[in-house]
Amino acid sequence: MLAIDIKEDGVIIAPIGSKAWGQASFAGPPGDDGKAMHVGLEHVRLKIVGTAVPLRSTPLRDGSGELEYHRLENSGRIAITLYMAENVTVAPAR
Repeated sequence: MLAIDIKEDGVIIAPIGSKAWGQASFAGPPGDDGKAMHVGLEHVRLKIVGTAVPLRSTPLRDGSGELEYHRLENSGRIAITLYMAENVTVAPAR
């Protein structure tokens, strides 16, 4: 779920709460005990002005860099920082 609005030239093109979709796999302890956890993501997309924009889990396009995530307190869930995988052209926002 998008944590902040995405804006282009001051116009919101993807609002807070927009949901990304794709495949996710998790391996590791569900609790917040500091143990290592493995997260796998495939074919993750976010709809921006009617266009399904591909996302990636690392800050660098070559795939290097660490996956950024944090556990959400008392929920057994995690929040993951995702990045646009490529430059895309979307229709103008209305």
